[in-house]
Amino acid sequence: MNEGRLDVLMDIQMPGMDGLEATRRLLSDPRTSCRVLILTTFEQDDYVFEALRVGASGFLVKTAPPDELITAIRSHTSPQCSPSSACATSFRR
Repeated sequence: MNEGRLDVLMDIQMPGMDGLEATRRLLSDPRTSCRVLILTTFEQDDYVFEALRVGASGFLVKTAPPDELITAIRSHTSPQCSPSSACATSFRR
């Protein structure tokens, strides 16, 4: 976690509220400064598009090789990465 900013690893399927709605609410709050990386078992395009539409900075599937997961998470938490930067779209499904 970087000083002053929260980095969130979010699943899509959660009890009570799905991760897409939680991401939308979290990112719409002007008091928060965070980036959300979606990590899920769902590989459906609809989830990817919706995650990015609500503001997630990346989308990963849990079945990705461990080295890809580690690289993506490290990149996501890097101080040089911002939602508008190239690393925000470099995560693979």
